[in-house]
Amino acid sequence: KHSYSVFSIFFSEFSSLRDAYFCSCHTRSEFVCLQRCGQHECNQDQRRRRRPYHSSIGMAGNDGRRPFYERKTGELSIHLDIFDAKAVNPEQFGSRQYFLVNLSDRFAAMLEKTELHKLKGFFDKRNTLKDTTIEYFTDKCLCIVCPSSLSALQRLQKDYESGRLERFFVECFVTPVAMKKLEVTSMKLKIHLSPPELKKVEAEWLEGAMPQTYDMDKNEKSYRMLRLVKQFQLNYMQNSETGCCTKLREAEAKYEASLTSLINFLKMLRSNSMVPIKCAKEVIDLYEKEKTNSPDGKLVEQYFDTLRGIGKSVRVIETSISFPLAQIRVGGENEEQLKRKKEMFQIIQNIKEALREDQPFHLKHETYVAKVSGSERLVLSGFICLLPSVIRMMLDLDETIDEYFNSGSVVFKPSELSAN
Repeated sequence: KHSYSVFSIFFSEFSSLRDAYFCSCHTRSEFVCLQRCGQHECNQDQRRRRRPYHSSIGMAGNDGRRPFYERKTGELSIHLDIFDAKAVNPEQFGSRQYFLVNLSDRFAAMLEKTELHKLKGFFDKRNTLKDTTIEYFTDKCLCIVCPSSLSALQRLQKDYESGRLERFFVECFVTPVAMKKLEVTSMKLKIHLSPPELKKVEAEWLEGAMPQTYDMDKNEKSYRMLRLVKQFQLNYMQNSETGCCTKLREAEAKYEASLTSLINFLKMLRSNSMVPIKCAKEVIDLYEKEKTNSPDGKLVEQYFDTLRGIGKSVRVIETSISFPLAQIRVGGENEEQLKRKKEMFQIIQNIKEALREDQPFHLKHETYVAKVSGSERLVLSGFICLLPSVIRMMLDLDETIDEYFNSGSVVFKPSELSAN
């Protein structure tokens, strides 16, 4: 009475899936039909009529099969698509299709744990995703980004079309460490941008829908980024005992006290040559070549040790201040904050350039120029001014950070800024 052919059962199941509804609260590897979703207590507004679930593996970026996410104005999704991979232990998976779906789920879980400000720094160093914030990753391998201007959107599209964006995503996520975690011996990754989404975001900027202003203290990501910056400043820069600003002031005081001895040693080292010192590397090479037992020689070593210490501090500051601030979504900062943030970025860049050993001396510090006699000023002032000028820029950076926060409305509780 109730006999069915294999074909009729398959056709019935296929028809059900073809017209299925899916809700965003279920995992990507489930088939969720209308009847099942009706039994599940999910938000009816989240249901989307979609094509049956396909693994993103091997898809060519067809928007009809593109994973769904709750898009906000100005946002764009970058689909990270694993299109081929080899498992360390392929026998533990029942089929290749199951392995690829399972791998995609595990990859998505790994993406969601990414520290976004460090990822932002990774792309910034490669001059990609400039002026574009990374908002979050979804459980469907979507990287949600928000360009901060129409020009930023155009640069993003250009990098995508040229292949640069994909190359750096592969460099970042297809690594030996990542493949070990995912238990694969090889993995091939492609990225896809949706042309309709690109046009939508472009239209939102042209029509004035972007940028949308918002309160940063009510935006979880922006608030968290600001807290990271302020917490770092208090603990790393402004600590009265161990803060780098305190140490730099102490280093400058010692430098000023020994300046006359350093000048005399440099003159002796260079045999009173009147040829101007062009860059730090020139002094380093000469000192290594003519190293003496003079106690004043240690002053040169202390000079460069201090510069190297500043270089390390700048790298830490860039990770803990520049990258989080670059992650503030457009529309949250006021004009004064944007001005101060630009100044911060420029100061950090200036310090990095000044610390290059082959960088020609160009910094002037009036207090220290006056400490060099007139006949020696042209010869030694570039070298003499470098260290105190860089220290001054570091202290200016700290002041600019204070001005940035004083210009905004976000206020933290003391408990939120305590050291972890």
